[in-house]
Amino acid sequence: MSRRIDWERLKDEYMGTGDEVTLKSFASDHGVSLVALSRHAENEHWEFLQARWRVYMGRPQKTDILKRMREDWDKKCAEAFAKLAALRKRELEEKREGGK
Repeated sequence: MSRRIDWERLKDEYMGTGDEVTLKSFASDHGVSLVALSRHAENEHWEFLQARWRVYMGRPQKTDILKRMREDWDKKCAEAFAKLAALRKRELEEKREGGK
C-alpha cells in the first residue's frame, strides 16, 4: 500500500530552507520522487513563494529567483502574444482571400 504524501507540509518545510537546498536533495531527504516533487513545486510555485517569504523575513536569497521567474513570465507572455498575432494574421488573410 502506498503512503499518502502531505504535500502542504513539504511545501511549508521547503519555504524555510536555504539556498543550499535543491529540490533533488529535498526529495531525497524526504523519500519522495523528484519528478513528483518537481511537479508540485512547479504547479504551486514553491521557489517563487520561498523567495517572497525570505524577502518578507529579511533573508533574501543569494540566487535571484524572482528575476528568473519574471524573465520566464516575460518570455511566456511574448510567446503567447506571437501565437495570437499569428492567428489574427491568418484570420485576416483568410478573410481577404474569401472576399475576392
